[in-house]
Amino acid sequence: MATILCIDDDHRVLEFHRAVLAGSSYTVLTALDAPSGIARTRNHPVDAIVLDFNIAGMDGSAMAQALITEHPTIPVVVCSDCVDDISESLKCFADALLERTDGPKALISIIGKLTNISIPTSEKSAIGVNRVVGHSDCKEVHHDRDIQMARSLPIRAA
Repeated sequence: MATILCIDDDHRVLEFHRAVLAGSSYTVLTALDAPSGIARTRNHPVDAIVLDFNIAGMDGSAMAQALITEHPTIPVVVCSDCVDDISESLKCFADALLERTDGPKALISIIGKLTNISIPTSEKSAIGVNRVVGHSDCKEVHHDRDIQMARSLPIRAA
């Protein structure tokens, strides 16, 4: 199963992500700040990253840029209390945006799609994904990474 790195400066959020993702058979690594998250990617292969956009040690845009520069193929899910507060530059780095209120099924759905792991059909109808980034003008910012995967995800109007 895939390994997911969750980076958030709130240990309760990290524990929630760990419980949800581990409950779906993912291996979960966590980091409480940006430098620790970047270090984790250097020491452990990861298949996707769930990133708080407002994190200690570095702003979300700088962190996403650092991660993508070092690991251009790892999908990044930006998780926020309100996706409307996320800067446009960070939205360009994100493969998907997720509001914390979207719940555990949305998180599992996004991670499953970004890591190409299928979700049982019985769960698909109950999953509501808030928004997914697929801006054509962000392709250069993504350092030529394949954003077609994000474009194929469902988009729900806010």
